[in-house]
Amino acid sequence: MAYTPTDWKNREVEKPRTFQLQNNPDATVTLIPKEGNVIEPGTPIIADVMNKMELGIAQAHELAGGVEELEGVVTTHLAEDAIDAHNAKNISIIDSTNKFTATDVEGALSELFLFASDGKTAVASAITAKGVAASPSDAFPTLATKIGQIITEPVSATGTANTGSVSILTVSGLSFQPSRIEIRYTSDPYKLFTLYDIGFSTTKTVFCNTTEGVAGEATISTYAGYVNSSGFKLPFLNGTAFPGQGSNYPVTWKAIK
Repeated sequence: MAYTPTDWKNREVEKPRTFQLQNNPDATVTLIPKEGNVIEPGTPIIADVMNKMELGIAQAHELAGGVEELEGVVTTHLAEDAIDAHNAKNISIIDSTNKFTATDVEGALSELFLFASDGKTAVASAITAKGVAASPSDAFPTLATKIGQIITEPVSATGTANTGSVSILTVSGLSFQPSRIEIRYTSDPYKLFTLYDIGFSTTKTVFCNTTEGVAGEATISTYAGYVNSSGFKLPFLNGTAFPGQGSNYPVTWKAIK
């Protein structure tokens, strides 16, 4: 049976990465997705879809094993003392399970090679579509390894830093451009919180200070800030000095692609 490729689709919504900020009674904050209308639900990365790829590889492996076994039989047969009778095209096959269209060994071999080749092409295309380069010329073990390299979770990076006496955080060395950045006070992550999210704005951050009772927005350009493919510089809270914190204000940050 021929392998049927999955038509992978990206999820598309009216308001990507858009959330509603909900203050909880326990001083925590919940971000509730507010994506609006779902334009395209996308193809889910779930067990059924991934197992289909695994099944295709397993079937191709099985067929490849059948090809090798059949080649061995043919080689032995051709070594016998006969001429034309032992040509693959003149050797009939008994196909009791109707796996082949051909009725001779040569035709069956051609069908097997074509099936295996088509299967590898489909699997390689599916792997490449998920961000890992693959080729139909890759061996089956190589394709299996590349399936394991498919990233199913968002790319992210985390770290800690000391902003000093001014609430501006600079981070470098990222390998991607973040779409969302969270900055929290390390000692008490619910006391101070700053959020950058392209679903809200690409020019501002949202901040809150539950201890001081302060919340609002900070314009990134005001502090010569930026977000790019190698790092970011963002105002934490409103970019001013922290009352009573001196020159030591440790924060924990998380950047999500």
